[in-house]
Amino acid sequence: FFFQAEDGIRDSVASRGLGDVYKRQYQRRVHGEDIFGMASPSPQKQRGIYTELVTVEKGESILPMLSSGPSAETVIEKNQVQTYPRAKGITRKTPAPVAEEFESAPGSAAVEERKEKTNKKRTQYYYSKQRPGVADIDPKVQEPFVTIPGCPPRKVVIDRLKKLYASQSLEDLLDEEGVNYTTVDQQESVWLPLEPYDDTSFDTRLCEEWIECGKVSGVQNALAGIGLYHDKEKHQYEWRKMLVYSYNKELNVFEGEWEDNREKCRLPRLHILFDAEDRRKFAKRLAAAHRMRSYADAMIKYNFFIDNMPIDEIPEPDTEQQNRIVTMALPYKEPMTAEGTSTMGEIKLEYARTMNKIIYDRLTEAKDQNLIHYDLILPPDEKGSHPTKYFAMLQIENNKFADNLSQFFFNTLQIKKEVILALVDVKTECLTINNSMVFNMDFNKIFRVDEFKQVQESHISQSAMELKDLWVNKLKDVIKKYFGGVGKGWFNIQETSKETYEFGKLKKLLTRIRLMMEESILDISKQSLNNFVSGVVSLIPKITTVNGPGDVQNSFTDSPVEEEQKTEAKEPLFTIDLIIKQGNDLPKYGPDPATIPKVVMDLFDKGLTELQQISQLEPKVLEGLFKKQTTLYLKAPIRPKTKPDPNLNPDKIVDENTWVWELFDVLERELNRSIEPLQDYLKTYEKYKTLTSLNPDDVVHKIAAGEGGEGDKDLKKEIAEIKKEILNNMALEEQIKKEIPESIVVSMFKINCKDVRKLYEGKYSEIVKGLI
Repeated sequence: FFFQAEDGIRDSVASRGLGDVYKRQYQRRVHGEDIFGMASPSPQKQRGIYTELVTVEKGESILPMLSSGPSAETVIEKNQVQTYPRAKGITRKTPAPVAEEFESAPGSAAVEERKEKTNKKRTQYYYSKQRPGVADIDPKVQEPFVTIPGCPPRKVVIDRLKKLYASQSLEDLLDEEGVNYTTVDQQESVWLPLEPYDDTSFDTRLCEEWIECGKVSGVQNALAGIGLYHDKEKHQYEWRKMLVYSYNKELNVFEGEWEDNREKCRLPRLHILFDAEDRRKFAKRLAAAHRMRSYADAMIKYNFFIDNMPIDEIPEPDTEQQNRIVTMALPYKEPMTAEGTSTMGEIKLEYARTMNKIIYDRLTEAKDQNLIHYDLILPPDEKGSHPTKYFAMLQIENNKFADNLSQFFFNTLQIKKEVILALVDVKTECLTINNSMVFNMDFNKIFRVDEFKQVQESHISQSAMELKDLWVNKLKDVIKKYFGGVGKGWFNIQETSKETYEFGKLKKLLTRIRLMMEESILDISKQSLNNFVSGVVSLIPKITTVNGPGDVQNSFTDSPVEEEQKTEAKEPLFTIDLIIKQGNDLPKYGPDPATIPKVVMDLFDKGLTELQQISQLEPKVLEGLFKKQTTLYLKAPIRPKTKPDPNLNPDKIVDENTWVWELFDVLERELNRSIEPLQDYLKTYEKYKTLTSLNPDDVVHKIAAGEGGEGDKDLKKEIAEIKKEILNNMALEEQIKKEIPESIVVSMFKINCKDVRKLYEGKYSEIVKGLI
């Protein structure tokens, strides 16, 4: 639809709607004359612009405006009332003084009243004014992240709301609701606190959620808004700009500071309006709180007046009424006891109070100023608005029971007993299978890496077989059990027409069952993967300290005190060998620890892959419809190839498999951390590097050659030196046995050092034998 707008508008001011266009059209020509009745020398060029403010349905009401532009009254009204949201870095322009020239003469009462209203102090709002340290929060909207054809994008909706909120004045909205803070101290109900009467159903975000919105990259920023400032010296209230930093849950107040003087302040939620909040809704919320406080004040005074009215002259219930009350109150027919006398006294008092209430209500309705000097504004009587009807039966107007019942049967699945029984059996099977575990969680045994891989692959295959064959076939038998003999109709499993099946209820039923199966697969996946990752990670110490070949400390807690208090020691998960290959000076691990993380992570992926290969029920149940060997798989979690980052494309929905990536990332990171202490442990064997290449025969021959070179040496002295060498090598052999254990636990691995120890001590043992 086209709107005629003035040509030549090229201001640097950001677009603020058609109001600005109309303000500049006070010189528009109408049928050869302008709006002031002057002759038009020449027509101006016109151009058309699109607008979304009008629709074709309402086009007839704006046809005069299309041809002649807005009237002088419209221009005047817009200049006075309309407030526009300001863009960043743009100052407010002074409106053209056309209003006073044509509505009324200067100095008139209307102009003076308008000036007073315009000059009245109002809190200024800004649109998209970003400041360092202040969070830029978007209004909360219920719009999809992916744009639906025919609907405005989410960003456009948010931008429009920002402009709308920035164009609203809280003071004006409160005036419309009847809340004036200039006279709030004069209200009779001011002695009651306002916060208990706050209706939190107006909230779009909880108090904690507002503070969370201010966090950007883990840093807490301030929240911009306005708060109600109370000048106790001048007894005045005004709305001031403020910055909110935190929320005190114990006191139920927000903590922040005023922007003008940086003075610290604490305000309840009812006295703070955030910039990203709907001002009209906030004004209604504040007005509702004031109204409920006034009602509470009126009810307190109302009951106080009635309770203090004299009851001496109020007649009591007669004897027959008292006997009837006693008969109905007491469970047995006996003379009235002291308890009954006390109950009757309370009844008489309540009867007198009720009579006084009736008298007071009648005098209030009569508005007799001689007797009632206090005008109370009581809450509306809900009972009076719904008078009690004579008949208990509720009369329903325009009842279309037959049509509604027919429509219900057309839309619902549960029109047959077989459907309900089938859904119950399917749900039972799904709940039973939810306890299945894809991985073998019996980690009480120490595994070799190949053995662990074999055990887990066997358990994964067995679990997959139960799901693919047993579970799916059981559900297939349930469907054929209840719908095998139904025949033609809504639930015909012998259907061969694709079109009939697509519009039938059997497809809806099988779709519902498919969703139930996928929900069960999701539960099994989460439970199995979480248990597998937590089970492996729990066996990895947080701190591993390697001091020597036989001195390794594994701590599963961050605190040494907590580690000492622990009595149950955790067994390692894997066992590996420490071996020395021929030609190497230092020992090596068998198998290589660097390959162990990949083995465990491959098992993680294999369990997920098996869950992704569970077939749907439709091809198995509708054999006449799916004649080809079509295999449709149920939806199951998958591991994303890359880490999902919502910041890359915030308009899209967050990947639902993010939790799988997070589990896999934790498992990979912890496994890589678990093998780091193994390299530190290998370094402790560097001091035995010369021992590895030592040849015992060469040592024996060297000692023997040294003895033969001194022929004049005494025989006893030679024997003593040989004995000394034997004792020295025997001591070194014992030292090897003490320093190197047969096995030791490092991180989550049990290292078998028996072969290396035997090799080292065997060197000294052979030297001793050779010398003997």
